[in-house]
Amino acid sequence: MSKLIKKIFHKKSKHTYHDNIFVTCTQNLTMADIVANRKFTDNMKKHVWQTPPKRFMFFSLCSLDFLAGGFKTHMDLISAIHNRLGAQIYICFVPDVAPEILARFRTGVKKYYPDLDMEIVSVDVAHNIETDVCISLGVATGEAIRYKKCKEKYLHAMDYESMFYSSGTESTITDFLYSQGFYVFTNSAALKTIYQRLNPTTPVFRYVPGIDDIYHPTPNKEINSNTIRLVVYARPGIPRNAFSLLVPVFKTLKQQFPDILEIILVGQSFDLSDYGLGGICTNMGKLNSLDELAQLYRSCDMGISFITTPTFSYMHLQLMASGLCLITNDQAGIQDFLVDGKNAVVVPPIANIIASRIGELIHNPKKMRSIADNGRKSVSGFTWDKCFASIIDFIISPKDTVPPSL
Repeated sequence: MSKLIKKIFHKKSKHTYHDNIFVTCTQNLTMADIVANRKFTDNMKKHVWQTPPKRFMFFSLCSLDFLAGGFKTHMDLISAIHNRLGAQIYICFVPDVAPEILARFRTGVKKYYPDLDMEIVSVDVAHNIETDVCISLGVATGEAIRYKKCKEKYLHAMDYESMFYSSGTESTITDFLYSQGFYVFTNSAALKTIYQRLNPTTPVFRYVPGIDDIYHPTPNKEINSNTIRLVVYARPGIPRNAFSLLVPVFKTLKQQFPDILEIILVGQSFDLSDYGLGGICTNMGKLNSLDELAQLYRSCDMGISFITTPTFSYMHLQLMASGLCLITNDQAGIQDFLVDGKNAVVVPPIANIIASRIGELIHNPKKMRSIADNGRKSVSGFTWDKCFASIIDFIISPKDTVPPSL
């Protein structure tokens, strides 16, 4: 979602000032709205569902990339709520989007969610619709704070989003919006701690993400010690994926293993020569389908996925489920399920140490295979059905009876 924000609203010009989307999305908030919302979120803790909620309002930014991890998860959740609860779904994009964008969004919904029946409403219309539950995503939470015609409010927080930006307008607005007392569901124990600190009197639920069925290993695959394929989540435009840290790693490894190691980059199109990686890596950019991506993973032996915020990339899980040996950076978010040397290789942010650890694996295919096998077993029970069922259970259950996490 942060990539979408930057693409649409953060275009730079020497002559024209472009409105900041975070300011735009919160410009209607008043002190009266904030006070009323705090009273609402305090009172909602006394509410108990007598029957499951049937009407849901979602406040979100609009995206046309239905395969992007965070937006896909949010749309999958909407679909699960619709199917499991037979719920009426309303979605309000903040800010309102142009008719041609809505038309393209509806086309995407028909393609990826053909059974999803939902009504897309404008901001003004949304505030006149009565529902049971409001769920917000990202900076659209500003409108969810204003929204009064529901019984409970939830925040879907898939990362610590204020870390996406340097200290300034975006980060301070994000922290403020995410501290307004909504029930929160998030995807790592580290994030749960952060959002519990921002909302000390409100339950925060940590769910376990799922993995799409297309990610699975090649049966009886053996590692060929003469040809090692390393696939890397490479997005230079997204600082939290730490691509600059990996550039010297690639150069060192290719120098050490020129005839053995093939380094394949995926995730973003860019010119390898800009980073001195011509002849060192192959960049496949962003692939056109998840099936194509899954096939690529199965053809590889190791995978690197770095993320510096206190969560994990879906690529962590996908690589493990595909039977690859995962290499990732050490940070609080991965501590839920990764143990260095057991089911993953967890490294500090020091380039020569990263290269050394990977080199050890190339010299020891048996160890590489053992870590990969343990990684696959560690995530074998991660399904989206379980994930969304747990979130729905959190929503419909009395909050004093819901376990703090799975």
